[in-house]
Amino acid sequence: MSAAGLRGVSRRLDSTAVARRVKKRIEKLEEDCGANEQFGEVTAAAPVFNDGDDKKIARGKKKRRKLSATSQRFRRTLNSLIVESKIEDAPEGTPTYLRAVIGPSLLPARKLCAVTGFEAKYKCMYDDAPVADLKALESYLETRCK
Repeated sequence: MSAAGLRGVSRRLDSTAVARRVKKRIEKLEEDCGANEQFGEVTAAAPVFNDGDDKKIARGKKKRRKLSATSQRFRRTLNSLIVESKIEDAPEGTPTYLRAVIGPSLLPARKLCAVTGFEAKYKCMYDDAPVADLKALESYLETRCK
């Protein structure tokens, strides 16, 4: 039988095989941590973190910059900025924010779930509303379906 055929099959091991595997695991763990069995001491060298950046300052909370009283009172909207820049007076061939246009998509419109907002794979059986999964369908039927 191949290795792919044995995936779902469990083998029974005798107690000696189990004890051998447990012993191997313990030995591997002890090798990994660098413990000395005789004295119970750690023989691995302690790591040294000397990268030459002794002058680094510990980072704390980032300071928030307060807006001055004039900038809080005279906030400018996008519309006021556009009017101020006189974009409407630009020559006809110049691309501007107001003339930016894109054509229709070549791909079909995505159907998003009415409950979760994820991509919808299913539809409600009563009103064909798109839903993402069965849990969302259940919620939709309880709360929104007419």
